[in-house]
Amino acid sequence: MNEILIRLSEIEEKADAILRDAMEQKDAGNVRLERAMRELDGEYDRREAEAVGGLRERLAAEMEQRLTQMRGQNERAAQEFVERFAREKEALADGIVRRVTSGNGR
Repeated sequence: MNEILIRLSEIEEKADAILRDAMEQKDAGNVRLERAMRELDGEYDRREAEAVGGLRERLAAEMEQRLTQMRGQNERAAQEFVERFAREKEALADGIVRRVTSGNGR
């Protein structure tokens, strides 16, 4: 009977050792998992920042291109106005004088 108790005690000690080892492995696995999750989060954050930065750069370039086009259009329109005024200023002035002198005003 004493031998059976000794054997049961040895089995219990081995079982406790196996459980402790399993808990240590679980804890170590949890640490590795947390580290991997932090690294993955960091990688996703980095990729997102790169994507946002690239999008910002593309939008800024598109806006600059559009502004350049609009400036060119405005400059051409202003130049056309100046040229038209230079061509038609005599006729416009005559029209104003006729309206004022005729008393019509319109």
